[in-house]
Amino acid sequence: MKIEILKDSIGGEYIGFNVDKSIIQKHLDKMVELGLTTEIENQQKRDSNKYHITLFNFKNYKEYLHLVGMDVNDVVILDGIGSISDNKSTTYFIPVESNTIKEYTDKDLHITIGFSIKDVFNQRKKRNKMENIDIDIDITTMGFNQLNMDIEVELLDLESRIENLKLCTSNEIKTRIEHKIHIVKNAINQFHNTESNQNRIKQIETNYKKYGK
Repeated sequence: MKIEILKDSIGGEYIGFNVDKSIIQKHLDKMVELGLTTEIENQQKRDSNKYHITLFNFKNYKEYLHLVGMDVNDVVILDGIGSISDNKSTTYFIPVESNTIKEYTDKDLHITIGFSIKDVFNQRKKRNKMENIDIDIDITTMGFNQLNMDIEVELLDLESRIENLKLCTSNEIKTRIEHKIHIVKNAINQFHNTESNQNRIKQIETNYKKYGK
């Protein structure tokens, strides 16, 4: 993806990525399946029928103008949908990761794909919020270097997914979670072997046996 200067609905400039709809079509299909068509339409009206990933907002984007035009090749759009709510509205989003962008900001990268009344900004839009609406785990995207695996992120993700298994009836999803547990366990044993990590993966395995079988 290429870093660009984008404009919001009132003409304010910020820096981010434009996102082609085809890349997130399965997420949008899931939203429709869940009866969230109006939420999609609300986001599309605000963003002029486009999708984007904000990197730097209008407050500080001028500090990063030197990044405009850069091609970023490690952007990963995750196979899940997260949601956050306040007392007025609910926002739906897709978490996104990029090690390159992490060098410049600790912002929770995401693509907003819908909201009920207005976008929610007072909470973090991060990966471990995905348990609310889950599409699936695409194991084919996990062929990353286990040495560089973000174990904290993977453990948080597994812990949230295991909790959600209490309501899950899909054997395919359970099998994929089991496979992911195996991958993360191997990564811990080989590269991230701390007592804390070992205790957490053991608890995840215990809870999987309790809820996933």
